[in-house]
Amino acid sequence: VRFDSRDAYPRIRWVACGLLVDNADQAIEKVTQNQVDFVNEVIIEVEDASAEPLCGEHIPAEINLKTSGPSKILLEVDNPNPGYLVIADVWYSGWQAIVDGELTPILHANYLFRAVAMPSGEHEVIIAYQPKWFYWGVVVSGLGLAGLIILGASWLGKIRSAAKD
Repeated sequence: VRFDSRDAYPRIRWVACGLLVDNADQAIEKVTQNQVDFVNEVIIEVEDASAEPLCGEHIPAEINLKTSGPSKILLEVDNPNPGYLVIADVWYSGWQAIVDGELTPILHANYLFRAVAMPSGEHEVIIAYQPKWFYWGVVVSGLGLAGLIILGASWLGKIRSAAKD
């Protein structure tokens, strides 16, 4: 038996208007006090909530999910107006959005989820998990391995020179 909510929003959807807030507390307040029309609006956490949010007409965008994996989502989006691509996956640092080859910030949406601000038009969107700590780990591991090789080679050289004496 499978139970599905008939009222649930899709995992990836288009929202025409953003409501900008300064911090997580303001976002939670708006969510819990039903101050948002979640069909047409998304709460976006930004550093400067006085900035002008994107808000186009409520015309649906065409979203074509090409691939979806645990660390990468590839989409084609055709939106007639600017707005937000909202992904109902938990926001976590390390995710990056690339829209038409340009690195674009991933925004906190509705306190918990991810969103990407999109200009109008046809776009290819890649959302990928590429945490900086992973690359630093590779660099540190590589340096450690190089150090071990150098240390091992010098130790081996000392053993050989001691054996010749």
